[in-house]
Amino acid sequence: MTDSGNSHVIRVLYVEDNEFDRELVAQVLERDGFALEIVTADNEADFRSSLERPDFDLILSDFTLPQFSGDHALTLARELRPEIPFLFFSGTIGEERAVASLRAGAVDYVLKQNLDRLPSAIRRALREASQKAENKQASLRLAELAQRMHLLLESSGEGIYGTDRQGRCTFLNR
Repeated sequence: MTDSGNSHVIRVLYVEDNEFDRELVAQVLERDGFALEIVTADNEADFRSSLERPDFDLILSDFTLPQFSGDHALTLARELRPEIPFLFFSGTIGEERAVASLRAGAVDYVLKQNLDRLPSAIRRALREASQKAENKQASLRLAELAQRMHLLLESSGEGIYGTDRQGRCTFLNR
């Protein structure tokens, strides 16, 4: 995540066919302190190809494109790269579609008429993705620790006791 004083580059896969909108979004985000690398796609083949890159921080997508749809981009992203937050930025999404997209896995949607809300929505999406990744790593470390503890207890030739918070004694390895 980038704040005004931070130079971390945010890598964005942007599904958009309108050059003016792409440039406007880049200008607004850079003015708000983001350091960006934006890769654009406006069709399924380019989108799939771009998803093969391992380093995207965010997917930003229009909802309606001539050769592709935001719904389909979301489905592909959830299937192929579920760890990357997906945010709709569209002028045509509508309330019912927006709610359906959130249920399908989008983290947020911002109407193009509310461009000023985009930087905060991106920051929140990146923060939540970072927290999920940290939680996943902590869970993996905890599972590994539990496995090591289990192996240690099983391989011990001695009886090992422990106590719970109430002071009750428990035999741990027999």
